[in-house]
Amino acid sequence: MSIHRFDEVTSTNDKARELITAGEPGGTVVVACTQTAGRGRSGRSWHSPSDDNLYLSYIHRTHLDPRSCAGMTIDVGVVLAELLTRKGLDVELKWPNDVLINGLKVAGILCELVTDQGSPVVIVGIGLNINGSDFPEELKTIATSLFNASHEPQDSAAIESEIIRDLARALARYDARSRPDTEGYRRHFRMIGRRVIIAGGASAEVEGISNDGGLMVRTQEGSQVLRSGEVKFVSVPS
Repeated sequence: MSIHRFDEVTSTNDKARELITAGEPGGTVVVACTQTAGRGRSGRSWHSPSDDNLYLSYIHRTHLDPRSCAGMTIDVGVVLAELLTRKGLDVELKWPNDVLINGLKVAGILCELVTDQGSPVVIVGIGLNINGSDFPEELKTIATSLFNASHEPQDSAAIESEIIRDLARALARYDARSRPDTEGYRRHFRMIGRRVIIAGGASAEVEGISNDGGLMVRTQEGSQVLRSGEVKFVSVPS
């Protein structure tokens, strides 16, 4: 396994794309101290200060059909949730790609599928707020860090090592079964019964997670399963 470390990048996923083009093998990791253009889903920006948080991308070369890779975000969420739970934190997963503590976002996941000489490669991007404690005013009511949640400084190097180890194992298991670990995801999923806003602005009630990792919701038109897109809580979780 090769780890490439940078003081500053636009985003670790961007740097991972460059390394894929250069022929870097699966299991290669990119870590940066700060990102100047960190991003989440749908091109949203990710607050990326240089204050001991974790910005990491993992290159996963897979034999799976690209259509079978869509559920990897589910498994990455399970990796993070179980790691943080082992540290005594009360963690929940918000579909499709957020990790929350006390209703506040502590981590985001961005999995991007690219091809290299016709073969699928998944870039697993993770932003985890570890020891950062000072958020911009617009984020103070929606984001947190491990430090803020635990009131104790965290060993960021150890957390990085655990994430890389657990990612490698989880993605190998994903390749073997070619479907997401929805059982593991449901252990940390508390959205059932919550009112959310889905694409197009419709209100819906969350009914669960489907076996292929979709979000099951009920609208005025009936039940449906969302395979992608964003959902917003109607109210902040208590």
